[in-house]
Amino acid sequence: MTGDRSPIIIRVRGKLFMKSQVKICKEFLYHLLILVGGMLLSLGMLLLVYLLPIAPMREHILQSKSIIEAEFNHGSLIPPYPGSFTGGFTDCLMMQHAISQSPTHSTLEQALMMYRLETGKGEGWTPGYSLIDFVTDNFTDDAREVQYGRYWHGYLVVLKPLLYLTNLPTIYMLFAVLELLCVGMVLISCAKKRSVFLSYGILLSLPFLFYFALFYSLSLSICFFITFIALFIQINGHEKIKFYGYPHFFLIIGMVTVYFDFLTYPLITLGYPLAIYLYLERESFATQLKKLILYSFEWGVGYAGLWTMKWILASLLTGNPIMKDALRALSQRTGTESVGYFGVVAHNLSFYRNRAFILLGLMIILGIVAYGRKHFKGFVPNNIIQATPLFLVALLPFVWYYVTQNHSYEHGLFTCKILSVSVLASILFVGKLVDE
Repeated sequence: MTGDRSPIIIRVRGKLFMKSQVKICKEFLYHLLILVGGMLLSLGMLLLVYLLPIAPMREHILQSKSIIEAEFNHGSLIPPYPGSFTGGFTDCLMMQHAISQSPTHSTLEQALMMYRLETGKGEGWTPGYSLIDFVTDNFTDDAREVQYGRYWHGYLVVLKPLLYLTNLPTIYMLFAVLELLCVGMVLISCAKKRSVFLSYGILLSLPFLFYFALFYSLSLSICFFITFIALFIQINGHEKIKFYGYPHFFLIIGMVTVYFDFLTYPLITLGYPLAIYLYLERESFATQLKKLILYSFEWGVGYAGLWTMKWILASLLTGNPIMKDALRALSQRTGTESVGYFGVVAHNLSFYRNRAFILLGLMIILGIVAYGRKHFKGFVPNNIIQATPLFLVALLPFVWYYVTQNHSYEHGLFTCKILSVSVLASILFVGKLVDE
């Protein structure tokens, strides 16, 4: 009997193996198509906004001269709280990219390599001086052409039309309204789910993003907008996204992040949707752990994949050795720091070591304890197991700090914001414990 059944078993296993191989090949092709399609769309959108005339943009920047001069360096909206800084240094760089068009390079080369003129004054180069010199045609003999091609600079798809239409103060006011609207729409979506902890988690994580200062920064608003638009889609379309495939959802989020962002605090675009998925689903621990790893990997493939495609595309179409520059920068930003890993973590935590955040932390803890006393019926082993993956999500910022020690230490002013992921995941962890 055994001898008769063995060929059948082999044939069945062979068919299953073939099906598995076919499925893997299909997924690989889907991912490749999404990445290549994203690359072509990304380049197409950049080239499209270069059709806009630059003169109105220069005029609107010139109208904002007083604000720009006050933001040459990293200024804080509330000086005693350095985490409330407005990122003026990077914003000036973004605005100069928006109005730069090298006469010696084609539009394609400009979009891919981001050439700009740079001047040094006072104690050295700052984007603010270069920007003002550029819009006032006040360049001196020390002006030099530089390129910044290793990023996609997708923010120009939004920034160029905005600067074409209006000036910087109006853009700040628009951002304030849109950011409030984003939060409101996400919280309304949570209310429709009848989820108290989901609403509390998102709302109480906002101060740790220094939300009150985001509207005053072009660069620091990017990851916020990506995250909250993704959350609105996710919470309202959770079942549909499950049907079509959450892996592709995280893949696309990673691509969108690397396209628009300037490497500020991108982890929140992974951490927030990941924590919410794990909170909404009631799957086994093994399944949750598998999906936590899978979705993080998918986000990483989208993020690193589209970024690498930019380097390859720029190298092929311009002949510029951008790959060497990009890999050098990558090696530097992922390098270790003299203060060590724990010094990097302590530096990022230091932005919350003040009376405001200590008081806020105590209020959150007391609120959770009060809610727990009212609703908690005792530890249920299954609830603890169900909640554990959320605890792992809360640790993601500390993994990020380990991998990007140099970047996280030098730019702790904004990498500290990824700790909001830990706040959200920790609150949702408690929510699963009480089995909301």
